[in-house]
Amino acid sequence: MPSPFPSPTDTGIIPGLDASGILNHAPIGIFSSTPQGRFISVNPEMARICGYESPRDLIDSIKDIETQLYVNPEERRNFLHILKNREDKAAFECSFRRKNGSPFQVSLIASIIRDHEGRTLAIHGFATDITAQKKAEAETLIQKEKLESIAANVPGVLFRFDVLSDGRYEVPYVSKGSADVLELEHQREDFFTAFLKGVHPEDRNAFLDSIEKAVTEVQPWRFEGRYTKPSGKTIWCSGASSPTRHENRLVFHGIMLDVSDRKLAEIQSAKSHKNLLTLMDAMDALIYIADMDTHELLFLNAYGRRLFGNATGTKCWASLQADQTGPCSFCTNKKLINGEGMPAGIYQWEFKNTVSGRWFDCRDQAVPWTDGRLVRMEVATDITMRKEAEKKLLAAKEEAETAARTKAMFLANMSHEIRTPMNAVLGMTHLLMDTELSEEQHRYIENIQSGGQSLLALINDILDFSKIEAGKMHLERMDFDLQGLMDDFKKTMDLLASEKGLAFSIRIWPETPLLLRGDPARLRQILINLVANALKFTEEGAIEVSIAVENADSHSALLRFTVQDTGIGIPEDKTEFIFHKFSQVDASVSRRFGGSGLGLAICRELAGLMDGKTGVESVEGKGSAFWFTARFLRQEASEKTPSPIHEPGETESGGQKKMALPQFSGRVLIAEDNATNLEVAMGLLKKFGIRADSAGNGLEALQSLKNQSYDLVFMDVMMPEMDGLTATEEIRKQELQGWLPVKEIPGTDLPFSFPLKKIPIIAMTAGAMPEDRERCLEAGMDDYIAKPVHPDELSRVLVKWLGKENPEDTPDTSSGTFLYPPEDNGSAHLSGIKGIPVFNRSALLNQLMYDENLLKKIIKISVGSLYLLIQELQKALETDNSPAVHLQIQTVKTMASSINADALCVLAKKMEKAAKDGDMDTVRKGVAALEREFEKLCRAFGKDL
Repeated sequence: MPSPFPSPTDTGIIPGLDASGILNHAPIGIFSSTPQGRFISVNPEMARICGYESPRDLIDSIKDIETQLYVNPEERRNFLHILKNREDKAAFECSFRRKNGSPFQVSLIASIIRDHEGRTLAIHGFATDITAQKKAEAETLIQKEKLESIAANVPGVLFRFDVLSDGRYEVPYVSKGSADVLELEHQREDFFTAFLKGVHPEDRNAFLDSIEKAVTEVQPWRFEGRYTKPSGKTIWCSGASSPTRHENRLVFHGIMLDVSDRKLAEIQSAKSHKNLLTLMDAMDALIYIADMDTHELLFLNAYGRRLFGNATGTKCWASLQADQTGPCSFCTNKKLINGEGMPAGIYQWEFKNTVSGRWFDCRDQAVPWTDGRLVRMEVATDITMRKEAEKKLLAAKEEAETAARTKAMFLANMSHEIRTPMNAVLGMTHLLMDTELSEEQHRYIENIQSGGQSLLALINDILDFSKIEAGKMHLERMDFDLQGLMDDFKKTMDLLASEKGLAFSIRIWPETPLLLRGDPARLRQILINLVANALKFTEEGAIEVSIAVENADSHSALLRFTVQDTGIGIPEDKTEFIFHKFSQVDASVSRRFGGSGLGLAICRELAGLMDGKTGVESVEGKGSAFWFTARFLRQEASEKTPSPIHEPGETESGGQKKMALPQFSGRVLIAEDNATNLEVAMGLLKKFGIRADSAGNGLEALQSLKNQSYDLVFMDVMMPEMDGLTATEEIRKQELQGWLPVKEIPGTDLPFSFPLKKIPIIAMTAGAMPEDRERCLEAGMDDYIAKPVHPDELSRVLVKWLGKENPEDTPDTSSGTFLYPPEDNGSAHLSGIKGIPVFNRSALLNQLMYDENLLKKIIKISVGSLYLLIQELQKALETDNSPAVHLQIQTVKTMASSINADALCVLAKKMEKAAKDGDMDTVRKGVAALEREFEKLCRAFGKDL
C-alpha cells in the first residue's frame, strides 16, 4: 500500500492548496482584517454568529469594525493594544452587535501578521459565540474549566485529512492547537504517523477501523480514545469530521478535542452507578429500572430476581405481571415527566402484583441513565402484612360500628317504648294533681310522680351518656346571668333540702364574673347532679355550693364550682373511681340510696366539654367536697344584664308552688294514635286555654288540614297508615303547590310569588335520640318535644309559635305569610348547611344603608324569583337541557349571594360544580336540598316577607 504521508521533500503544504474548505467547515468563526478595521475575509461561521447571510454580506456591510461591530468601540482599541505587545496570539472577550442590532458576547483569539520590517499587515483570529456559556449559571466545575480553556486558546485541533484516489492518506493542514493538545507540532510532515503512535495500543485498531468505515461508507467520522503524549501523559481525545469529495480525493475537515475531564467524570459516574446498583441489590425491597419508551428492564435487583427470575432485558410488563399482552394500563410513565420533559418528582401508589400475589407500596420517579436518557426507577416495598392488618382493622371497625348502631337502635327503641307509657303516667298525674284529692290520694299521686320522674331521670342519664360517648352532645352558646341562674337554682334546692332538715346555701366569691356566655342548662344539670348526690348522702348538717374564679382574662373565665356536704363521705381508696360510669362506693350504697352510677360520669364528661375537670375531696364519716371547673366566655360590656331564667311563682298555703300558666289562643291539631297520650296532650293544652282537635294518623291529619285552617300542629312520629314524617313532607309539598303567582312588583319588571300561610308543625314523640330530632327537622317539622311532655316544655313551644297572651309580646304575623318568627334582628341562624347562616339580615340591611322598606321589597322580589328559578331548574333537568341547568343554578347562586342567603349560596355553588363536571345525578339530588334550604330561607325572612 502506498505511504499516506508526504515525502521528505514536501513542505507539508500542498502547493496551491485552497484553504477555503477548512474555513467553510470550521465550527468557529475565522476572520482576517486590516489594522484599520476592514474585514479581508471571514468564514461562514463568522458571518452566521454575527447574523449575516454570508461572508460577503458581512464584509460588504461592515466598513468599520470598531464602530459597527463592537458594542463598545473602546474594547477594540484595547484588543489592538494587547496584540501589538504580544509576539504570538492573544485572547480577548468582548461584545459584538449582530446585524439586527442585538448584542452578543464573543471570545476572540487572534494574532498580528507582520512584514519583515515588523509592520502590521493583517489580523487573523478566531471568534466564538460564548453568550450561552456566559448565561449558564449551573455549569459544573468541569464545564467551567472547559469554557476557560476555550476563552484562552483555539479550541482543540482543527485539521484536514485527505484520502487520495490511490488510497494514500495525507494531512495537509493542522492548526497550532496541536502543540498544546497533542504535544505535536502542527507543521511536521509525519503528523499522522506521530499521532497514530500516540494512540493507546488498546484503542489503535478501533481508531483505524473507524477511519476505514468512514472512508468506505463516506460518512461522518467519530472516535473517542486514549492518546499518550510524547511527555508520557495519557489523555482522552474525541475527534469528529465530515467528508466532502474533491476531484481526486475524499476530504475530511474536523476537530480533535481533549475530553479527559469529561471521560474521567463518566468513568467516575459509571463507578458510582455500579456502586449504586450494588447498594440497590442489597436492599430489602423490589427495585427495577426500565426504559420509558421500550419498557425494557435495564436493571432488576436481587430482591426482584428472587421473585421474578433474571428478567433484565425483557419487557417489564411481560416479566413482572401475569397475563399481560402489552404495557400495563396503570403504567406510571406519564405521571413521572412534566410538560417540559423534566422529572416531575416521586409518584407513590399501591398495587397487588399478579405474579407474586403480594401488595407493594411503590415510589416511582424518572432518573437519568448512564447515557443521559430518562428512565423509570421503581422502589416497591412489600406491604402485604400491613394490608392484611388493615383488612382486619376494617373488619373490626365495621363490627364495632355495627355494635354501635345496634346499641343506638336498642337505646332508641328502649327509650321510645318506656317514654310512651311514661307519658301517659306522668301526664295523668299532672292532670290529677289539679283535681280535688284527699290527703292520702295526694300522697299516692306524689309517690307515683316521684317514681315516674326517677325512671325518666334514669332514661335521660343513659341517653345523655350515650350522646356523649357518640360525640353527639353539643353545647349551646347563649348569654346568661350567673347570679340569676344560681338564685333560681337555690329556690329549687331549698325545697329539697328543707324536706330533709338540711341547710342549703350558695356563695359566689367576689371577682367572679356574672355576665357569661355558655350553656346554662348543662351547667345547671351538673349542679343538680352534684347537689342531688349531696342531699342523698347527707342526713344532717348543711350543703354549700361555692363559686370562685380559677383563672380569667378579658375574653373568658374558668370558674370552679364546689359542692360541700356533711354526709357519709367516701373512703380514700374509692375516690379514684367515683366519676367512672356505673360506679358506686359499694353495692350497699346502691341498695340503700338508689341511683344508676351514671350521674357523676355525666358530670365529668359535661365538664370536659366545657374545657374543665372534675374532682372530689372526702373524709369518710365527715363529708365530701365535689368540685368541677368550666370555662365560659364573657359577655360584651355593652350588652344588657340578662334576666333570670325563671321567675318565682306564688306559694300556696300547703307549701307547694303553683305556677300561673300563660293562656293562649289559636286552633291546634294533635296527630296522635295512642288514646291515653292524646288525652294527656289535650288535657295539658286545656290548662293553657287551648281546645285542640285530634287526628288518629297522618292521613287524618292531612284531611283535617284541608278542611280547617290551624295555627299549630303537634305531630306524633310513629302512627299507623301514615307516619308523622311522611305526613309532614306531604303537608310541605302541598303548601309549595299552593303558591299564588303575581306577575310583577309595581315599579319593577321582576316576577314575584307570594306564599300561602305555612303551618308550624311540632314533633311530639317518644324518640329522644339526637337522630330522632334531626329526622323530624329534615322532614320539615319546626320544633320538637320529647315524651313524656312536661308542662314547662309545652309552655316554651306555645310561647314560641303562638305567642304570649300579652298582646305586646305577640310576634307580628300581620303579613299573613309565615308563622315562623325571625330568629333575631341580625343574622337569622337557622340550621343551615354545616352551621352556615341561612340569612344574614344585618349584612343585607347594611348593604341597603339601613333602609328597612327597601329590604322588605328586595326580600319579596327575591322570594318570588328564587321560587320561579327552582321551578325552571326542575323543568330543565326533566328535559336534560344542560345549558338551562347551568344558567338556572348560576342565577340562583348569584341571587342568593346578593341577598346574603349564605346557606343557599353554598349549596348552589356545589350544584354548579357538579353540573360543570357533568354529574347530573348529583344535581338532581341537590334540587330537593335546594327546596329545603329555600324553605328555611323563607322561615328566616319572618315578618320581613
